[in-house]
Amino acid sequence: MSNLFLKAIQKEAQKLIARHQRYALYLHEETQRRQDRSGVPWTKTVQTPAYWSDDDGFNPYHVRKHAESISYAVEKAIRTRQYHPRPAVSYAFPKGDGTLRDVSVFQVADQAVAGILFRRLLKKNRSRFSSKSFAYRTDLSVHDAVIHLASSFAGHPRIFIAEYDFRKYFESISHEHLERTLCDKRFYITDEERRIIRAFYTCSTHQTGQYSNQHEPPRTRGIPQGVSTSLFLANLAAHPLDRRLENLRVDFARYADDTIVWSDDYAELCRAVIVLTEAAQEMGVEVNMKKSPGIRLLTNEGAATELNSARYVEFIGYRVNAQTIGIRKSSATRIKDHISKLIYTNLLEQPHKNQFVPARVTATIDLDYKTTIAQIQRYMYGDLTEEMLAKNLTGDIPKLRYKGLMSFYPIVNDETQLIHLDGWLLRTIHTSLRARAALFQSAGILPTALPHGQPKQFLISPAIGSLRVPSFRKIAHVLRRAAEVHGPNAVGHTGGPTS
Repeated sequence: MSNLFLKAIQKEAQKLIARHQRYALYLHEETQRRQDRSGVPWTKTVQTPAYWSDDDGFNPYHVRKHAESISYAVEKAIRTRQYHPRPAVSYAFPKGDGTLRDVSVFQVADQAVAGILFRRLLKKNRSRFSSKSFAYRTDLSVHDAVIHLASSFAGHPRIFIAEYDFRKYFESISHEHLERTLCDKRFYITDEERRIIRAFYTCSTHQTGQYSNQHEPPRTRGIPQGVSTSLFLANLAAHPLDRRLENLRVDFARYADDTIVWSDDYAELCRAVIVLTEAAQEMGVEVNMKKSPGIRLLTNEGAATELNSARYVEFIGYRVNAQTIGIRKSSATRIKDHISKLIYTNLLEQPHKNQFVPARVTATIDLDYKTTIAQIQRYMYGDLTEEMLAKNLTGDIPKLRYKGLMSFYPIVNDETQLIHLDGWLLRTIHTSLRARAALFQSAGILPTALPHGQPKQFLISPAIGSLRVPSFRKIAHVLRRAAEVHGPNAVGHTGGPTS
């Protein structure tokens, strides 16, 4: 028996187990922190995904235990051309704009097969795809897309841009269109690979709690989100659009269903928009006009324009213009919301509930402030400390795969935005500390631990050492240095935006 499927299934199961164990560890630590802050016992309940009980094939612990027999059955089914993934479980995942996205979860062994197929198809076909298609690839990343935009805009005081987003792209792609594109001789796909990939995108899905191994009803439109084969299909479906845009006198960048086209020729850009809308009809998807600003003029701040203008474009998690690369506004808002939640949970939640533990604010350091800084630092910096950050700012920059939120932004250079974020963070923590002290004082407890009673600037001074408020600007400088030395894809997080 080949080790390929066995290793892939074991790796997929172990990945899911590790994810669950990280969650359980976080829950344990958070429960302990809440007990320490409140002085009240907290009950810990470790939950498992509901669909684990729908079928043993979803439970990674079961799959890991029986990996050999499962991989033997999968390999035999593929060898005899009888392989078909089991029905998936679907659930609604909230998107950043408040809407919901249907995500499909396949059984562990089927996820492993999909991963093998995705890597195989991508390896032999990546040169077939457009160099302006940046999503779900191993040779290009989101950073390449943003650098492409920024370098194209640089030196252009005025340039016409068209921004378009497809509504429910994954859910809407026409199967007839997929069949035509899968049979395009420009792609290297065997009959067996075509049969398996077709089995994935037609596979039925069921709501958790209503699961059945029966393949009814089959999917007749769209591709399931949450499985690797769909990443390949998402690029494959848009390939005819990419080819047509490449034949026009325009430049463009596409990241899955998010497309930006630009040109210094307004008429040529209008032709590109016609091509895009025609291609959308062929793909079976709608242009999301609510999220698509259409044609605008990208100009410098303060420049007069004769039509709708923009000072920057937002693409994936970034904000880009001719001068700077920054963090997208909605992404910055989510970052602030997450940090605000950390601050409130640690510093204010228990005092607001009249739960006071005097020792938390009368030791050498406010213990909950210490936890707050550690959590924000880990969120922003990953596993870097303030000391390591200082060394990287002045000395040799090592080739590391950086972690944390800012690892997604190794090319950000918008100093104004970074300074604003630092100011917001310092102001928010200082204001929360004052509110915390007032709540404790109302209960007759005087906070004497640092940094209570200190001015705002003390929170970023060397005097407080490793308990300084983390800095967006500082970590951005380190990551930018690392990107310049080793390349952004070598040091940064290359997936989708995080928050």
